[in-house]
Amino acid sequence: MALDDQTQAALARLSEIRTAADEANQQLADTSHTQVSKRKLLSVTVGLSGELQSLTFNGESYRGLAPAELATIIVETVTEARQGAQEKAAKLLDEVFPEASADFGAMNGASGLDDFMTGLLQVAGGEFTDEEITAFQKSWRGER
Repeated sequence: MALDDQTQAALARLSEIRTAADEANQQLADTSHTQVSKRKLLSVTVGLSGELQSLTFNGESYRGLAPAELATIIVETVTEARQGAQEKAAKLLDEVFPEASADFGAMNGASGLDDFMTGLLQVAGGEFTDEEITAFQKSWRGER
């Protein structure tokens, strides 16, 4: 393959990766999961990075629980919701950016969307410069 052909192929591949990363970024930013506790006492919604978006008590039966028992139920439900959000993200990532899905497990430990998206871009094979990663980070944070 001639050098020009290789260059064109590499540029086309980079464009595909950037498009997939942009699409994944847009869809992942909106990823959340709502989990109902095992005893249906409460519902929690978390975002991809695990931030608690809402906590709703279903009825009044939670009032009869000991504080420690209620706290345990809340922590367990939030943990399950985080796992659910990560599973949704993994499925979405597999659909949008299949090259990265094999390495999604390594990104599941990300402390936030910044870490996750940085990991996603790094999984893309190092085809992004530090400046491009910084620009993407500003984009998904809504910064200019």
